[in-house]
Amino acid sequence: MDRAQPIHTELRTRYPGLASFTTAQKDLFFGRKQETRDLFNLISVERTVVLFSKSGYGKTSLLQAGVMPLLYGQLMTPVPVRFGTDALTPEQHFSIQFDTAWLKFQGKTEAEAQKLARDTSASETFWAQISRCPFGTAPAQFTPLFIFDQFEELFTLYPDRAQRQRFVGELADLIHENMPAALRERILQDLDSGKISDDEAARLEKAPPMRFVFSIRSDMLHFMDELSEQIPYILRSRYQLFGLNEQQATEAIVTPAAIGASEGVPPSDALTTGSPFASPPFAYAPEALQQILEVLSKNREVESFQLQAICQAIEEKVIASSDPFESTGASHPSYPEGAAGGRLITPAFYGGRAGIDAILEESYNRRIESLAAKNTDWPEAARRLLEDVLVNQNDRRKSVDVADILSNAGVSAALLEELERQRLLRKEPRLDSFYYEISHDTWLAPIVKSRKVRQEIEARERIAQEKADADRRKRRALLTSFVAGTLILVAVLAMGYAFQKNKEANAEKQNARSERKRAELARNEANVVSARAAINKEIAEKQTKLATIASKQAKTAEDLADQRKLEAEIKTLEAQRAALLAVESLVEQSEVDILNLNYEKAFSKMSKAANLAANFEEEGRSDKNKVAFQLMEIAYFYHHAGQPAQAREPFALAARLLGKPNPARKMDFAALNADHAKFLKERYFPFIQPLPGGRYLMGCDTTRGECYANELPRHEVQLDPFGLAQTETTFWQWNLYITAKKRDIRRYSPSWGIAGDNPAVNLDWFDACEYANWLSLHEGQQPVYEIDSTGEDRSDWQVTLLNSPNGYRLPTEAEWEYAARGGPGAPYYRYAGSDSLNLVGWYGENSTLAGVQRTHPVSEKMPIVFRNGSKLFDLSGNVWEWCWDGYEENFYEEFRSLAANNPTGPDKWTIVRVLRGGSWNDNSYGSRSSYRDGYFGSDWNFNGGFRLARHSN
Repeated sequence: MDRAQPIHTELRTRYPGLASFTTAQKDLFFGRKQETRDLFNLISVERTVVLFSKSGYGKTSLLQAGVMPLLYGQLMTPVPVRFGTDALTPEQHFSIQFDTAWLKFQGKTEAEAQKLARDTSASETFWAQISRCPFGTAPAQFTPLFIFDQFEELFTLYPDRAQRQRFVGELADLIHENMPAALRERILQDLDSGKISDDEAARLEKAPPMRFVFSIRSDMLHFMDELSEQIPYILRSRYQLFGLNEQQATEAIVTPAAIGASEGVPPSDALTTGSPFASPPFAYAPEALQQILEVLSKNREVESFQLQAICQAIEEKVIASSDPFESTGASHPSYPEGAAGGRLITPAFYGGRAGIDAILEESYNRRIESLAAKNTDWPEAARRLLEDVLVNQNDRRKSVDVADILSNAGVSAALLEELERQRLLRKEPRLDSFYYEISHDTWLAPIVKSRKVRQEIEARERIAQEKADADRRKRRALLTSFVAGTLILVAVLAMGYAFQKNKEANAEKQNARSERKRAELARNEANVVSARAAINKEIAEKQTKLATIASKQAKTAEDLADQRKLEAEIKTLEAQRAALLAVESLVEQSEVDILNLNYEKAFSKMSKAANLAANFEEEGRSDKNKVAFQLMEIAYFYHHAGQPAQAREPFALAARLLGKPNPARKMDFAALNADHAKFLKERYFPFIQPLPGGRYLMGCDTTRGECYANELPRHEVQLDPFGLAQTETTFWQWNLYITAKKRDIRRYSPSWGIAGDNPAVNLDWFDACEYANWLSLHEGQQPVYEIDSTGEDRSDWQVTLLNSPNGYRLPTEAEWEYAARGGPGAPYYRYAGSDSLNLVGWYGENSTLAGVQRTHPVSEKMPIVFRNGSKLFDLSGNVWEWCWDGYEENFYEEFRSLAANNPTGPDKWTIVRVLRGGSWNDNSYGSRSSYRDGYFGSDWNFNGGFRLARHSN
C-alpha cells in the first residue's frame, strides 16, 4: 500500500474520532471495563435504569460497544431507540425501531430489516405490538431491552408537553405491566366472538418481559422529573458515568494503537499481512503519552470526546507518513513493554503541546470550511454565529433563542441543522421555543482562538483603512492650507492694487475739478474727464470690496490655529472619556470574574483600572470608588481565605484610590469604607437573622388535603430564640471556605457552571457540618460539632453535638419549619410565606434560564418577613436544605399527645439525615413547608445545599 494515498474506505481506523463507538467496534473500545460491568449488572437486576453524564463522556459508546455485546449472550436483545428528527412522532420512532429489531432477531440483515419495518403506532399500542412479537419461546425466552439513547431529544424535538405525555403514558403501561384498558376490552370482545383462543388471549394479556435504559445528558436530567408523574420511580436506579481517570485514558490511547503489533514484523510490512487497519501498529513514547494525558486531564477527568479526536488525528498523520520511523529518526525503534513491530510516536511527530492544541483547531476549521460545499456563504455565517453570537466576551458559551439567531444575516434553519449534524451546535428546548448553544466546551478554545485571529485580521484591515482615510484627510488639509495661503497672497496684492487705483482715482477727481474751473467752456471734455473719474472711483470701490473679502479669508486662515487648539482640547477630553469608559468596562468584566469566582482575573483587570482611575479628577470620583470597591472585594476574599500575600496589593490600591492610609500590618476594611465592608461581610459570610422564640404547630394541616404520613400528626413545638442565615449558603461563601482549605471548587460545580450568587450544590451533610465548624473557628467561636471521620468511607462517619453557646450549626428540622411558617401567629401557608410557589421559590416549573433548568441567585423571590423585621429567602425551592436531625419516618408519633420542646430529632444516630424545602428541579409538592424527606448524609446531588443557624445571643 502506498502510504501517501488517502485512507481506503474498506480499512478500519483504530479510533472513531468524534463519532461514537459502534457495536462492530467493540474490539477497539478500551478504558471502560469497570463501567461496562457495573452498568450491565445494574441492567440485569433493574427494570429501568437511567444512565447520565456530561456531554462528551461517552454514554453512547459505553452502551453500543460495551454493554450491548454482553447482552446478546445473556438472553437479552437490545432494541435501540433514537428519535433524531421530529419528522416522525415519538410513537412512530418507537414502533419502527422495535419492528426493525424484531426483524433482525428473525434473521434479517440490517438493510432488510430497515426496509421492511412498519409503523403500527396508529393501529395498535406498544403493548399489542410487543405481545405479537415474542422474542423466542421457553426456555430460551429473549428479553427485549429498550435502550433510549440521547433521550433528551424527546424534549428538544417535541416541545408539546401533551404529545410527550401520550408517549410516556404508553411507556408507563409497559414498565408497570399495566395492559391498556382499550386493549383489554378488545381482547375480551375477540375472545367472546371466537376470533382468538383462550391461549392466545392469555398470551396477549401476559406482560411482555422487557427492560429499559434511558441515556441522557446530566444537564438535562431534570427533564426526567416530567416522567415521574406517570413513572414515579423512574430515577430510582441511576448510573452516572464520569470521565476517564489517567489509567483508563492510558488504556484507551495505547491499546488500540498496538493491535496487530508482533515480534519480527517490520512496520513497512504491517499493512501487507492482512491487517484490517489503515494504519500500521504504533506506540506512544512515554514523554508523548504523558504530554497527551496532561492536555486531556486539565479538568482532572478525561473526556472521551477529546481523547478520540486527538488520537484519530495522530493516526491520520501516521497513515499519511511515508517513513515508518519518521517520528524518531531512529532506524529501528523499540516498542514499549516488549511488543515489537510498531512505530514510536514522540512529541516531535505531532508537533508537541502546540500540535495537540492545534488538532481541535484544525478539526473546527475543517468543519467550517466544509460547509462551502453546500453553500458558499455558510462558512462566514457559521463563524459569525459561533464566534460572535454564541460566545460571550468572557469566552464562555451562551444560549441564544432560535428567533434571535435566524435574524442574523446569512443564518438559516438549514445551516443550523448542518451545524447540529457536525456536532458543533446543540438545540435545547425552552417553553414554546428553542435555544442553541455550542455543543461542547471542547470547541471553546478553537472557537475563541479563531475569533481572536479573525478579529486581529479585521482590526488590521480597519487600521489600514483608517490610515488610508487619515492620509486622504492629511492630503486634503495640505491642499486646503495651500489654497488658503494663495488666497492670502492674492488678498494682499489686491489690497495694494486697490490702494494704488484709489489714489489714482482721487488724483483724477482733483484734475477734473481743476479743469472745470479753468475751462467751463470746454464742458464736453470736462464731462468726459469727470465720467472717467467716476468709473475709476467705482472700480476702486469694487477693488476695495475685493480686498475686504480677501481680508476676511485671511482672517479665517488665522482662526485655523485656534481651531486646531480647540481640536486638541477636544481630543484631550475624548481621551479622558475613553479612560472613564475603559474603567467602567473593566469594572463590569471584573464583576463577571468575581461572579465566576476568578479573583486572579478580576485583579488583573482592576490593577489596570486603578492606574487609569488614579488620574481622575473629582468628577470621576464615582468611577474611582467603583474600582476601589472591586479591589476591596478581591482583597477581602484573599484575606479571609487565608492568603494575606495576595490581599496586600489590592488592599493598598483600594486605600490609595479612596485616599485612606494603608497600615502595614492590619487590613481594616471598615476603615476604607464601612458600608462596603458591611456589604462584603454579608456576601461572604452567613447573614444571620434573629428569630424570636415561640410556640407553633409543626406538621401538615389535614384540612388542606395534601398530607403525607410522615408529616403527621400535627403537633405543638416550643422553640427558644435562634438565628438563621438569610439565604442558603452561596458559592461565594462556600468557595471562601474551599480556598482556605486548599481544595478545588470545581469538584462542586453543577453542569451549568458555578455562579457566586447561586446556592452552593453537590454538598453532602458532612460538608455542611465541616463548614459550620470552620466558620466558628474563623470567627473565634467554639465549634458545635465533633466529627468522627475515622471510618474508611464518609458513610461510616459520625457527628456529635458539643456544648457550644454561639458557634455555627445546621438548623434543627423544627427550627427550619418554624422559619418557613414565619414564626408564631403567622398564617398557615402551603409554601414558605405564600400559597403561590411562583412568588417565593424556584422549582421545576419556573427555574429554566436560557434553556437550562438550574439554580437561581438567592434573594430574588419574595421573602418571609418576621414581626421583628428579619427576612428569610428561598426556604421553598432553589435547593434542598440539610437539617441537623436524623430522618425517621414516624418521628412525629411520639408527640401525638405531648408538646415538643426544642426537639433535635431521634436520639439514635443514623446516616440518613433530614432534607427540607424542595428544589429547582422538583415539583411543587416537595417545596411545601411541611414536606419531609431523608437522604444519606454521605451522598450529594446537584439540587442539594444548606443554610446555617446559631443559638441566639
